[in-house]
Amino acid sequence: MTKIFFFLFFFFLSCNYKLGNEYFKSSSINVPYIQGDKDGILTKELVFELAETGVFEYKNNSADFNLNISILNTFDEQIGYRFDRDNKGKRKKNIMATEGRKKIKAKISLFSKKEKKIIFGPKIIETDVDYDYVTQDSINDLSFILPNGKRETVLQFSLGQLESISAAQKATLLPLYKSLAKKIVKIILSEVNNS
Repeated sequence: MTKIFFFLFFFFLSCNYKLGNEYFKSSSINVPYIQGDKDGILTKELVFELAETGVFEYKNNSADFNLNISILNTFDEQIGYRFDRDNKGKRKKNIMATEGRKKIKAKISLFSKKEKKIIFGPKIIETDVDYDYVTQDSINDLSFILPNGKRETVLQFSLGQLESISAAQKATLLPLYKSLAKKIVKIILSEVNNS
């Protein structure tokens, strides 16, 4: 067993086998204030994703690298519609928006404190998340008729799936920031492996 271990050890050593890029090996990274991240959600998600890689150690001040990020813009767009219905279930002529997409665009760069220069970036990264919602103006979206003819509100049965447009847009921030953080770390790691 020990012979096999030594054989593999010297085999990998003689082939100049390396685990990752030596430039970034055992490096520490800092994520200063992210412009546009008012609640610090993106910063928290980014620190978590960086720590998960095992390549970087997160440090507040004395890090080898600064990951500079600014959110350029965040916006929502309508992507799904349906016809409205009257109280008897017949289709009306007007359509109602029921689905949206929140998009975010950020600029990132990686600054080496040792070399005192930007070693990656600036690069623009975009991601998006889809969501659906109910229209508060439609009584058919917010209630249904019981067999006894009495109207009952649906919100108590929705388990959080029926949200107004403003609540749905706010609820998408966490998945949007998680998606952006994963994308940023993936790009940095691919840069690490290619340099």
